[in-house]
Amino acid sequence: MALAAVGLDSVAICGNIAVDAVCVTVLTLSNLIVFGLEKFAALVFGRASTDTFDFVPHERRHALEPVFTPLRRPTGRSVGVIDTVQTLKQSSFPIKPDELVEKAKHVIATMFGTLDQG
Repeated sequence: MALAAVGLDSVAICGNIAVDAVCVTVLTLSNLIVFGLEKFAALVFGRASTDTFDFVPHERRHALEPVFTPLRRPTGRSVGVIDTVQTLKQSSFPIKPDELVEKAKHVIATMFGTLDQG
């Protein structure tokens, strides 16, 4: 009676619970079937080669540690601001910043080289 007073029907609630139970049961059974098929396929055909693939990324070619200039905020917290002039002086990257920006703009303007004529 209390459920009906709030607008909840006990039959509807039982129906929702039954549907949830059926869904969970179907999902559990399908997961068990897939698991069994995977194990059977592994026994018959062996493991997939992608399971044993070890990816080793290339080593970093250029690294640049930024030079910080200390700065104290009005709150008293000490933070650092990157000193771009000093940082760029340390750079060993073969392309200068202005040239690199132009190259990047060209790549974007040509839709990553797809519109390049030559």
